[in-house]
Amino acid sequence: MQNPERELPHALDILTTAQSPAILHQAIEKFFVPDASLRHPLGIVEPGPRSRESIFKVYDWYRAISPGTKSKLNEMVYNKENGVVYLDITQSFGSRFTPFPVVPSRASLVLRIGLVETSGGYCIKTQEAFCHPTDLANYLLPPIAPLVRFALMMLAVFQCFGSSAYTQFCSLWIMLFGMGSEVQRGRLDSTIKTGKRGNGNGSASDEELKTAQYYGSGIFP
Repeated sequence: MQNPERELPHALDILTTAQSPAILHQAIEKFFVPDASLRHPLGIVEPGPRSRESIFKVYDWYRAISPGTKSKLNEMVYNKENGVVYLDITQSFGSRFTPFPVVPSRASLVLRIGLVETSGGYCIKTQEAFCHPTDLANYLLPPIAPLVRFALMMLAVFQCFGSSAYTQFCSLWIMLFGMGSEVQRGRLDSTIKTGKRGNGNGSASDEELKTAQYYGSGIFP
């Protein structure tokens, strides 16, 4: 690619909508470096000498199970200085193995693509895909998407409850047992601990222990 900002959306469209393995393989050979990597919610290909071939097989599997995949680019940000492209994509993924209709969702997929400059132009070095659990459920099994959403909402409620319970527990602990003993925690004034005051033999007198200044107080540092 000579102009990634202009050519990359077209390249991704070919990768996701190719109708034949030959077209797909040609596109991957053109747009990916041989040791490219892929991170997707449904699979990971680590970089290696022949990792591009593994990426082709992953894409070909997606093409086989969802031949009618459609992608729509909503937004694109190109950081030329760092060679990184961010794309917000709405993708319709209809599996052959489910009788349910495809449920496209807004911002269902966010891609982070790392580019590297080669003799033939810019090529894809890394590709990462980020997908929300509810959107992933829409891809795989649409009827369970509301259940996934409900589970995430309940998880958020549990986190709020846990935060409140922890705060109440700390308050009750302070009311019942006080702020704790700093003497037992060994956080006396450094002059007491080093024995620079007192009877001269490295230990502090009872009067000094009573009037010593502590660092912090209670269960909090």
